[in-house]
Amino acid sequence: MKVNMDTVKSLMARHANDGEMIELIVDCLESFESYHKAIYSLEIQRELYARGAMDSETYRELIPHLDQIRSSGHNAVISNVRLLNRLAQQAGLKPFYDDIVSEEHPYRTELADAILEYVNEIIVCRVKGK
Repeated sequence: MKVNMDTVKSLMARHANDGEMIELIVDCLESFESYHKAIYSLEIQRELYARGAMDSETYRELIPHLDQIRSSGHNAVISNVRLLNRLAQQAGLKPFYDDIVSEEHPYRTELADAILEYVNEIIVCRVKGK
């Protein structure tokens, strides 16, 4: 995984008493899930169309809108990864994402895949109450 979970934990610990910094870090991290949700919503609608549950006119109206939301979410992820990397550098920590952060392909897609893997890891490792 190209995302350093320890860096996030260290940033949280370092700024534990600084509400504004914690809010900034959390906003960055929550943008990752927002991006994930945008992808999920888009793909559900594409599947509805593919299965005949959506007419062509609705598809032509809805899909570009959902794709724009997804693309905006992706851009927010890129910006927020840059921010987390800057915060890590200022704190003398390893980068949050240790590869090229760019809006250019293929780096854009590679970063997205790493962030989606990170989101999945958070879910898989969640605290499971009994």
